Amino acid sequence: MQSAQLYATIQPMQTYKRLRVPLAAKSPPKPSPAPFRYDDAQQAVIECNDRIVVAEAFAGAGKTTTAIGFTDARPDTRSLYICFNRANAEEARRKFSGHVAT
Repeated sequence: MQSAQLYATIQPMQTYKRLRVPLAAKSPPKPSPAPFRYDDAQQAVIECNDRIVVAEAFAGAGKTTTAIGFTDARPDTRSLYICFNRANAEEARRKFSGHVAT
């Protein structure tokens, strides 16, 4: 089974904490009216209380969904979501709450 490597840093010390959690076999299901449930890897990222969190995973593994859950769990905190192409940035602007800059 493949594992995602999740890196989190605490400012200003720049120390890294590495978590190894299994990736889901498939992409997360599309949102539905039923309550959405995050898998263990996504929940580990959402519950991480470090100042900077970087999640690396394969395409379709649920990084954007996890980032939305992470920011929704912190509605009073401003967040920055970095995209490396225009299509992802436009999708993020539609999906994220107002306290997230893309």
